[in-house]
Amino acid sequence: MELFQALLNKVKQGYGTVDKNLFKGLLPGGASISSSITPAVRTVATSPIYKAIRDKAVIPVLDIGMERGIVPAKEGMFARFLSGTSQPLTRIPADTRAAETILNERLSNPTERDKKLNELNQAMQTWLSKSRPLKMQNEMYSMHGIGSPVTTQQQQEVNQLKTNVDQLTKDLGMKNQLEYFIKDEAIGAQRKVNYDPLNYAMSDYGTLGITGLNLTPEQQKLVNKGLVNTLGRYQVESGSTKGERYDFNSYNVGTPLFAPGSMVGGVVGETESSRKLADRALGIADKFGFIQPGAGYPVEFKFR
Repeated sequence: MELFQALLNKVKQGYGTVDKNLFKGLLPGGASISSSITPAVRTVATSPIYKAIRDKAVIPVLDIGMERGIVPAKEGMFARFLSGTSQPLTRIPADTRAAETILNERLSNPTERDKKLNELNQAMQTWLSKSRPLKMQNEMYSMHGIGSPVTTQQQQEVNQLKTNVDQLTKDLGMKNQLEYFIKDEAIGAQRKVNYDPLNYAMSDYGTLGITGLNLTPEQQKLVNKGLVNTLGRYQVESGSTKGERYDFNSYNVGTPLFAPGSMVGGVVGETESSRKLADRALGIADKFGFIQPGAGYPVEFKFR
């Protein structure tokens, strides 16, 4: 609740000068919302003069504020959305850059344990791919008389693969192979071995943010603030975000749920009360005509 109350305060402060001098206190976040003024405010919100001031004066100042760390990315990007602008966000907010830097450094430097975990994963895949067909072959022969039994050589090869898996499991301090599948560090190891800093995707919650990277609590908070609660799912190609857009599925009902490049459920990773407050802010901006279904803006970040 405090997060988005602070956000609404920032929205109010960000538009303070324009609100006072041009709109007489009618902008979202600091205005009366009585139905009697709604038509007048909608007229202002859809006017060319408001859009010109917003896109030529207010949004550039807000973007610079986020880039310099004066305005947090999470709050600033949400305020940007509430304004109704469709101007691309090209300046990387300070906490977004810091969070991406942390992830890049951690993903680019796999530990020896990470390498062992990936070696175990590959060994298990090899063992299973060899053992399952042989098991089926034996069952078909013994139960139905079809085909021929597995040869001694084939069984020895599979046994050797299993011995290798068992040894790797022991070396990693695991009781059995099942432990591998319940450890976040195994996910982290796979993320690292497949990571290309110029071309990568944060495409699902298994590869989103902090999972499996052993970040400190402070680093986790920064990654959540700078990336998970701002870009959410995103893709980087040749060092830049690709097809990224900031919008809300809870508002833009035509946006497919879990679509890449869109916020999900109002705000990713926030409490239910915070999401409800965010949706309330969206409702106010919609009521006054600052945003309409389909609202949002491209996010064009060049990370490297």
